[in-house]
Amino acid sequence: MHPWPLTILLAYTLLACEMKKEDSTSSSGEDTTIYQTIDGPTPIEFAWNEGEPNIELNYPDNAPPEFPGTTSIKAVPLTETCLQDSSCFLALEREYWQYIARADVDGMNEWILRVKPELPNIKNLEHQGRLSMLTAFGHVQWSRRTDNVYMGIPDLLHAKTLVESSLSLLPHSTSAQSLNLFIDGFQSFGFKQIPAAEAAIEKLTSMMTTYGDKGSEGPDVAAFALVYTTDIAKVKRGIEMLKGCPLFCYRTTSLAPFKKIVNLMVLAEGYSFLIDKDASSAKTQHQQNLDATLAEMRDLAEEQDWPYINQLTEIENKLKDSSSELRTGWRETFPLGEVRLPLGPSQGRYACAFCHVGGSVPEHYYD
Repeated sequence: MHPWPLTILLAYTLLACEMKKEDSTSSSGEDTTIYQTIDGPTPIEFAWNEGEPNIELNYPDNAPPEFPGTTSIKAVPLTETCLQDSSCFLALEREYWQYIARADVDGMNEWILRVKPELPNIKNLEHQGRLSMLTAFGHVQWSRRTDNVYMGIPDLLHAKTLVESSLSLLPHSTSAQSLNLFIDGFQSFGFKQIPAAEAAIEKLTSMMTTYGDKGSEGPDVAAFALVYTTDIAKVKRGIEMLKGCPLFCYRTTSLAPFKKIVNLMVLAEGYSFLIDKDASSAKTQHQQNLDATLAEMRDLAEEQDWPYINQLTEIENKLKDSSSELRTGWRETFPLGEVRLPLGPSQGRYACAFCHVGGSVPEHYYD
């Protein structure tokens, strides 16, 4: 199958730092490795016998995440001892989400290059499966390092392979299933293989039937997938799913504290598209819905002190201004099958960061 439709995986979103190290020995006789921080030259002394590393997750005083000097990130060394210690995996995942939260594609690439070769060496298969899934999402973020979507194709292929590997170890992981089915659905939309695409959408929407509340990510992703198409009926269906799902669309988690803001952003993209594409008799209603959705999104962003609120005006202008590059592109750019191009704000470099900034990883994840 041609890899081009995989570029649509950019809807979720999003490397080359070389870490310097030197070996030494701690006073207790344990191996200690000195690593540079991501954000500066000051080395960090790290020894696993010292217990769980102290890695900050949240930005102090809600400082804008685009200023990476705000908080220094520790790069976790994957020693043989580390690969047998659950606190190591916890620290590694906490480091990972810092790069997601800042849309730091270079930091994510360094993490991938450090973690990916060690995945087969992780003896705890549940930990291996989860880190494989995270690495898959990491490839998605790295693919958004540029607006040239062609450059991201190899990484998106890696993401597909890694998420399938994760599912082989964690077959009931709803996050891995959602990513895998999303890729399958948009590959089919891209080739106009509509029955196959709709089958993937139905599998996503049925995840709550199988897994209850834990399966809520599936219907949410299905709604996104529909809104991102060029088919008016599918966009309307996705909008109705987003409007009618207070549980799975707006339930936040420790890792996704701003999920509702992103869902409102997707909803607004749908209305913006319909203003230009739907019947003229419906334009006024679509415009009113767009204005109301953007107002709700801004109120919520201010209420929750969303760290990316500085980007909100630009997002609003892209969706409200009929002459904006985005809306002009939606009217004039040749689509990929039924896939709408160019990508909207909820699909760009900051897509994952918009939702996950300020998130935290509970300790029990690696108990």
